[in-house]
Amino acid sequence: MELALFGPHTAHISVKPSQLGLEISEELYKENLTKILRTARAYSPKTIIEIDREHHEHVGAVRGVSLELAKTFKNLH
Repeated sequence: MELALFGPHTAHISVKPSQLGLEISEELYKENLTKILRTARAYSPKTIIEIDREHHEHVGAVRGVSLELAKTFKNLH
């Protein structure tokens, strides 16, 4: 909430899919990433969320979720 007091700023936030629950389930990962994207967009449309590279066995899931959410969230890179 404090970020809103300082006006719109550009921020780059990097997240690791495994820390968002990907190793538990793809759906949990997607839910948590969606929450982060919504919150970041609410504070500043200039906030960029970047997905860190993960283990090779997760590439397909990360790519699929990213492509799906990028249709809604332009702040996902």
